[in-house]
Amino acid sequence: MNEKEIIKQIQNADVLSIAEKITGKSYKTDNDTEAIGFGLHIKKNKILSEILEKNNDTTFSETIENYLKKVLDFGFEIILEEDFEADGRNEKFYILWHNEFSLLLSFDSFWGNRNSAKLYYNWSPNEKVGRGSYTSSGHYVGFHFTEDFSKEMPYQIEIPKWEKGEEWETFSKRQQEWKDKANEYIKENKLRAVWCGDHDGREAIKNNISLLAENGVFLKKWIEIPFLWLLHHGNTKGHYDYEEINKNRISKFPQHIKEKMGFVE
Repeated sequence: MNEKEIIKQIQNADVLSIAEKITGKSYKTDNDTEAIGFGLHIKKNKILSEILEKNNDTTFSETIENYLKKVLDFGFEIILEEDFEADGRNEKFYILWHNEFSLLLSFDSFWGNRNSAKLYYNWSPNEKVGRGSYTSSGHYVGFHFTEDFSKEMPYQIEIPKWEKGEEWETFSKRQQEWKDKANEYIKENKLRAVWCGDHDGREAIKNNISLLAENGVFLKKWIEIPFLWLLHHGNTKGHYDYEEINKNRISKFPQHIKEKMGFVE
């Protein structure tokens, strides 16, 4: 297991579950278990932060200046920068683009620190690579696609549906037969699945991107636009129309980036 995979495992470690295994009790009802879980949480964050800082990767808590420097060093470029006021304070909002991987990143500040951050992309996993280890939120897009992602290829046999009164074992058998034929069709035609997704962009953004790049392909031109939330915390005070705010901000993007994202004017 390489360092990137270890970082991912540390990130995903469920410290409360570990504490419960140690004591054999629930953290919800046992104070000692809760305390052990809290201690493990502090230790986990310390270890993770040290590794990420060593790799010049982003951490869960850091200043807007440090975060911005790290993502710019990794290849992102600023395509939109806005000042805004929230609760009497001057804040910043950024949207960046990574040209090599066609990644969109947005984040805002809160009292000089990076607040929320979101990363958007289209990605295709390599053959036999489980996407669950590397993706976060999102969904697969339609059917599979040709190797160059230029054409969508529907399966040649209809996906089975459960019929009223059908025994579950019978349906499961029909479903497995369909899966076997579908996998054979995908392999013969060298087809690829496409994941339309997003990641929390705060912690270990470089590690998360690198793992996706090593275990799949980022699409240069998006096939489907993810659900975008291009808002800062100042936009959500009172009534607001997120679609209109998104539209206004996207209109300010360079034309070549809008085309790569799938916006056609």
